[in-house]
Amino acid sequence: MIDRERIRTTDRMATALDAVEAGIDAARPENVLRDSVDVTDGMLTVGDSAFDLSSYDDVLVLGGGNAAGRIASHLAAVLGPALSGGVVVTDDPAAAGPIEVVEGAHPVPSAANRDGTRRLLETARAADSDTLAVVAVTGGGSRRGGAARRPPGTHRRPGPVGRADRPDQRRPEARLGGERRSPRP
Repeated sequence: MIDRERIRTTDRMATALDAVEAGIDAARPENVLRDSVDVTDGMLTVGDSAFDLSSYDDVLVLGGGNAAGRIASHLAAVLGPALSGGVVVTDDPAAAGPIEVVEGAHPVPSAANRDGTRRLLETARAADSDTLAVVAVTGGGSRRGGAARRPPGTHRRPGPVGRADRPDQRRPEARLGGERRSPRP
């Protein structure tokens, strides 16, 4: 992982590099998921939550971000035949069974990002109360999709909380620090 040939190391430096590599390895999605996601006897366990997979007509994986492809791949292996499909958008694709993995660009979203996000949203909107959606949004996920709500060039920066740039967009009230406040004029 670390090119130690290029770095002049001492025993202390080697120990520090070992610690860095161990930390990076422990944070890899497949290692984190191995310890926190499991399917046993038709029950999906994610952390402290459990879901009876037989209670759902469909099980989908949706998401985006740098690690979304690897997460989707792991979930596809764990969920097996219970998995119906899904869509993830990532710049690090991995084979994920029936989940559509869309390779997007980073840091600037591309047409592939927008198309993948459109397909992800269509899949999510088609889900109903008999669908379990397992959602993975990882680092870069907010940029990975790149689905614009407004035509390019028409985005307005939001004003401070409780106030917008135009009077017709002002919120009637905002909660700040637990108090109810009126917007500033």
